[in-house]
Amino acid sequence: MGFVMLEKGLIQVYTGKSRKYNYAPIGLSLRAAGQGFRTLITCFMPHELMDDEIQMIAHYLKTYLVVDHTAIKEVDARGTLDRDKILSAFHEARQAVLASSYDIVILNGVNQAMTLGIIALDDVLRLMRDKPSNVELILTGPGVPEAVIQKADLVTELEVHPISHDQAESQDHANRGSIEVVTGNGKGKTTYCLGRALLAACSGIRCAFLQFIKSPQPYGEVKAIEMLPNIDIKTMGEGFLGHHPHGHKKRHVEAARRAW
Repeated sequence: MGFVMLEKGLIQVYTGKSRKYNYAPIGLSLRAAGQGFRTLITCFMPHELMDDEIQMIAHYLKTYLVVDHTAIKEVDARGTLDRDKILSAFHEARQAVLASSYDIVILNGVNQAMTLGIIALDDVLRLMRDKPSNVELILTGPGVPEAVIQKADLVTELEVHPISHDQAESQDHANRGSIEVVTGNGKGKTTYCLGRALLAACSGIRCAFLQFIKSPQPYGEVKAIEMLPNIDIKTMGEGFLGHHPHGHKKRHVEAARRAW
């Protein structure tokens, strides 16, 4: 999440088949905070981590991050949705986008709200069209309409594969905690993991974030993590992989072995 990306005002879509909580928006806001940018996350669907988000805002990233839960306030993860509150929250987020009140505006769960017929597809498409060039707009959730995909600059289909304890034991792992494998085409995998680590750290859980490809540079996530408790980050690679001569590839392999 660099300045060039924000300067272009990209429209990104994070989607996938899973209806589990997507940590990518939290990771995006963390990277943005490291660059001094402000983010608004408007939530349209209830989820089990709402209290953790509020705690994070209250104690750590309040200068750079605002989370709007008004659409799902007093609604649990299986409760009845309030259409009027959702529409009101969308209107407020739309006004924030058009007024350039934030560098990044994330509409968390807006795809489901469109699927349910609460937020009109045409209203979302109009917002994508009218968005100022200096604001980055992120839409998340499963069931993204094809018309939205066609107008987006980047689309990431993220899949999270939990490994059961039985699988872990069969692979000679200790039966402790959980294991997730995050895959997908395009951006979002590191961002998802950053968000997961951030929420855990703000909840008092000690975290380590190890990067095998990125080189030790002051990326946004590195700067932001320095402001937070309970989390350490180590970047131990040689930079992003690409089509390199054999000698350069060897350096990447050696760096990955050292990191491991």
